[in-house]
Amino acid sequence: MRIVFIFGDAGAAARHGHLAEAVVLKPYTGPQIVAAVARLGSTR
Repeated sequence: MRIVFIFGDAGAAARHGHLAEAVVLKPYTGPQIVAAVARLGSTR
């Protein structure tokens, strides 16, 4: 299962980021989230 974490908490991202294939930190925009998901889709 591929996982994208969307975080507002940098500490949580540091603790759990190793579980994700992509991490998007606040302040993020909709296009940044779409880009992260698109990158995961292109690495299949």
